Amino acid sequence: MYITLKERVEKILPKWKSRYANPFDAATDLGLLKATVSDPDSLNLNKRHSRIRQQAKSLERELWGGNGG
Repeated sequence: MYITLKERVEKILPKWKSRYANPFDAATDLGLLKATVSDPDSLNLNKRHSRIRQQAKSLERELWGGNGG
């Protein structure tokens, strides 16, 4: 069974609405959400899609032979 972030916040801080505009801000202050730094290349969709296309072409060559397009 899953518990939502809002439910987790309400369990720890029942009156969170009097102090916070949204459950995300409360969850951050309570330590339930933490920011992480991502590799900028992982956020660039052009590079990500290029890698995916390359993987697809490689798999196609592996399965069916040929140059993959």
